[in-house]
Parts: sequence; structure tokens; C-alpha cells
Amino acid sequence: MQGITLALALFFAQDYRYSGGIGCEAFSRCMAELEAFAAGGKIVATTVYLSDIADYTSMNEAYERSFQGALKPARNTVQVKLPAGQRMAIQATIYTGRGLVEGLTPPNVKNVAPITPAIRTPEKVFIAGILGRDSNTGAVPSTAEAQVEMCLARHANVLATARLAPSQVENATIFHTKRIPRPAVELALTRFFGPVLPLAVTILEVPALALGAQVGLHGTALNRDYASDVLSVDSTVKALYDVISGPAGQARDWDRFRYLFHSQARFQTVRPQGGVLSITPEEYAGRNAKALVEQGFFETETSRRVETFEGIAHVWSGFAIRRSADTPILRTGINSIQLYWDRTRWWVLSVLWDNAR
Repeated sequence: MQGITLALALFFAQDYRYSGGIGCEAFSRCMAELEAFAAGGKIVATTVYLSDIADYTSMNEAYERSFQGALKPARNTVQVKLPAGQRMAIQATIYTGRGLVEGLTPPNVKNVAPITPAIRTPEKVFIAGILGRDSNTGAVPSTAEAQVEMCLARHANVLATARLAPSQVENATIFHTKRIPRPAVELALTRFFGPVLPLAVTILEVPALALGAQVGLHGTALNRDYASDVLSVDSTVKALYDVISGPAGQARDWDRFRYLFHSQARFQTVRPQGGVLSITPEEYAGRNAKALVEQGFFETETSRRVETFEGIAHVWSGFAIRRSADTPILRTGINSIQLYWDRTRWWVLSVLWDNAR
């Protein structure tokens, strides 16, 4: 259980904080601890872990009382093995910013549990645990494939209500029981998102889900439209330079940065002493975010040569680095950028660079 939700929360914007696993014997105790942790913020998403899914109804009663009169978070509920004596554990995302927080429910959808299908904050849309069952009739499709397809169809309905495209989903966790084979989940995902998944996906088998469902999905999507950044090789490369550049004191838009990169993308640089350092875009952001804001950083393109073939492109892009837009050049070099076209947008797959010596 540990880290299932929090692993997806790495490097969110500064207006969020995340609870660890709050475990308890009594549901009301868990909710009280969560309320205390969330003081000064708004709970926008939760994952509830039950030692026995048969406790779902009684847990809902305590949950309903806790959020009475308030916006109920986007919630996901699963049965897992908890430490001895624990009946429930909960992890949560707390929004501490001052922006608008609103709940989103698709039209003609009935909620039988105290949840909101999606919660929108200025930066993110948090999507609740969407189950492979009809939320209005309670019917669960008879085949594994049909259940997964229904789960994704309901997910698409939530995205449409939020006016978002599937490409704006940045991560998803799919819980399934042993009655739903993992290959059925993977096949349905490729149909929905494409043959090469552009987002971070976690697929986990659990003993049971709520309401007789055998598969469920929850995740987050970007609440900003960066689609114009990835319509061409030119716009994608320009955005890559623009998003990391700025004066001291200016926060970088790391959601925009992430949007440019495929989930399997790498940053690589040739070391002066030999060898290559290879990291993920997320690791690049984590290593550099603080320094970029404290010191200022401008990387500008000085030259470009582009080669394309069908759905791939390679860009030789010369660069110059300064601390501010009008200070002397600190160093120059070459970025070797590989991109992939998925028939709807360009993705950055690799950035390999070396500095002039």
C-alpha cells in the first residue's frame, strides 16, 4: 500500500501537500486525523484503503458525516492488506492555494457514494476512482473486456465534462482484481490512449473493489491547454527552450514542461570527464527547479538543423546560456533532440547535449 498514491504526487505545484498513510481501527478516527492534517487547505482527492470491502457502506457513512456541507473529494476505494488491527487507511491531496476549486459531475450521472467524479483546481483536475460499472443502474458488464471499456468510457465522459482531452491526462492508476486479466487492461489502454502510452500508468491487482466492480481507474490531468506547443517540430522546440528560461524569481511552469515529454523520455548529457549522465525529465526538474528561480537562467537557440522521416524528427539545435537576457554568454553547446509524431501531436523522446569546450 505504501506509496501507491504518493508516488504519483511527486513535484506537483507548490500549492499542494500530501498526507502519508493515515491508518486507524475506527473510520471516524481516520477522518478526524485527515481533517486535522488538512487544516487551512481543501481536500481535493483521497484514496481509501479498506481491510475488508464489506466495510464500504459503514465507511461511507463516516465519510459522509466528515464532509457534510462541504465539497466531497475525488475518491478512490480499494481493499488491500493493512497492518494488523487497522480497518482503514487513507491518503489525500490537499490544495493550499487561493484559486477556485470546483467539483465536476457529468450530466445525468448519479453518485451512489459520497464522492465527486472530478475536482478542478487552477493547475489540475483530480479524477475519482471510475469503476467498470454503470453508475446509474449498478449493472456490471459480464466480460472483463466490457468492464474495462466501460471504465474508460466513463473516464472519457469525465474528461469531456472538464473540457479536457485524453492527451492532458498526466498519470493514471488502474486497480483490478484477479478476475480482470492484466492484458485486458493493457489492451484497452492502448485503444484509448494510443499504442505507446504518453502518460505515467500504474496497474495494480487488489483483492476487491467497491460495488461489485472488478476494475477502477483514477488519476490527474492538466487543467491548462498546452496543445499549441506540440503542433509542430518548431513549436515544440521553441516551447522546450521557453519553459526553462526566465529571470531570477520567476517560477517555471513545470506542468507545461512535462506536457512536452513522452513518458519514456530521457535527458542525457556528455560528461567532460567521459561517460553520459541519463535522467528523466522529472529528475531534471527536481535537480534544477530551485537554482533556475534563485539564479536566473536563459537558454536560447542559436542554430537549427532538422531532419524528418515519417513520424520521427531529429533536431540539431545550437544553444547559448546566460543568467539573464542581456548578460554575457556563459557557455554554448548543441542539443540533439529526438521527437515522435503520434498523428495528433509531437512528443520529445530524448534530449542529448554537450557543451563546447
